[in-house]
Amino acid sequence: MGLWTVPDPAHPGCRSRGANPRPTAPDPIPGELRVATFNVLNFFTHLDDGVNDICGPTADLECRGADTPEELQRQLDKLVAGIVALDADVVAVQEIENDIHPAEVDGNRAHDPILTLVEALNQVDPEAAWAWAGETNHYNDYPVRNEIIYRTGAVEPVGAPVALQHPAFDSSRPENPEPVGRPPLAQTFRPMVDRGSRQPFTVVANHFKSKGSSCASIGDPDTGDGQANCNLTRVAQAEALLDFVAELEQDSSGVLVVGDLNSYRLEDPIRTLEDGELTNLVELFEGSEAYSFVFDGQLGYLDTALSTRSMLNWVEGLTVFHINADEPDILDYDMSFKMDAQDALYEPEAYRSSDHDPIIIGLEFGG
Repeated sequence: MGLWTVPDPAHPGCRSRGANPRPTAPDPIPGELRVATFNVLNFFTHLDDGVNDICGPTADLECRGADTPEELQRQLDKLVAGIVALDADVVAVQEIENDIHPAEVDGNRAHDPILTLVEALNQVDPEAAWAWAGETNHYNDYPVRNEIIYRTGAVEPVGAPVALQHPAFDSSRPENPEPVGRPPLAQTFRPMVDRGSRQPFTVVANHFKSKGSSCASIGDPDTGDGQANCNLTRVAQAEALLDFVAELEQDSSGVLVVGDLNSYRLEDPIRTLEDGELTNLVELFEGSEAYSFVFDGQLGYLDTALSTRSMLNWVEGLTVFHINADEPDILDYDMSFKMDAQDALYEPEAYRSSDHDPIIIGLEFGG
């Protein structure tokens, strides 16, 4: 890669200059602990065979992600490489298959994607001793969900994870005929002895309603203002999230809100969160030129990190790890519609492991 260029006949003396070098590691940031957020692009362990709708908590929803066992392994290899490269102690994961079937909670979990991911991480990175935050009190009826994983040598969970139960995230309600699920998921952690003062802090993983599908049936159409479909729905989700954060902060030294909010920096949902006194850490550390996603050639960040005032005391830095947004999808795990020469470009590495760039936050809790 990078060895060939297309000459310009009109300017034969010109040479191309690499202005956007591929990163080999995240930019260094201070802090003893690192929290990351990563949209894993529909990681499903039930295959999307185009015939059987067997996914979701009711096992009757259309599957996404890999079509074949080979694609699944390729996807898993890339995701593991990407997560290991983050060198993060806590990772909030979005777009992982919501495979909590009631019959499987205490039974066979062989197909559970989060357990598959954790097992694969521990095979590649055994010293990290990755673990899953675990079951919550509530799961949504959507095909994907939020999850949180962590390195057991760096932090320990305080209590069980909690998912927000609120109408803004409940697709089963009559007023929400469109799927709006994916409730925020919170887990409180305490740093291990060698990682700081053991102050409890809470991470909230989020994935707001997407822009792609219409919400016109619930009175929330694309109004043409640039915020696309379902903007009012995302605002309602932001308002519900603020209330959730206020509750969580009562039992924590601070709350870190991370994830794919499907909202760009100046859109109403982000403004709602900022007006609710959350600090936009991407704006604070990366500025107005930050991006984590490319859509139709336009850059921006749908993935973000925000902090309560109390949590801001512990935040030391943030970086966006550009391993995906700048990379062409011809490099991803998907083998569909690719010529042999194109498919040969695949490598089991972090680049184009997803379509979103992960974000990493550095925390320092003192001695």
